[in-house]
Amino acid sequence: MAERTQAGDRSSAINRVFYLEQAGKAAGEPPVSRRVEVWQSASRALAVRRVYDEKDQLVIAESVGADGSRAVLSPGSRAATSAEARPRPSELLKAGALWRLDPSAEVFLDITGHRLL
Repeated sequence: MAERTQAGDRSSAINRVFYLEQAGKAAGEPPVSRRVEVWQSASRALAVRRVYDEKDQLVIAESVGADGSRAVLSPGSRAATSAEARPRPSELLKAGALWRLDPSAEVFLDITGHRLL
């Protein structure tokens, strides 16, 4: 997979930007749009994910180290840190944490119930 090939290049960082749009909760309410930026560095064994609203204001951010350590930051609060196994994509989907999913073929296969060969 291309994602794995790029992730193996320890001399560079990977940056991805994608957008999530959620339908309004009430009838006639406009959709909510979020921009998600993901930075991954193989040499630093670090991934940082930031979510911004329509006004480019930070909504939530997360950094994950290779050891599973995770720090979550939301504006107006202190960073919360934990060490946990990364949940499967299907679990994140059920929890409504779409912003934590990577836009990759591997994740798509997992949430559709398929496995990589």
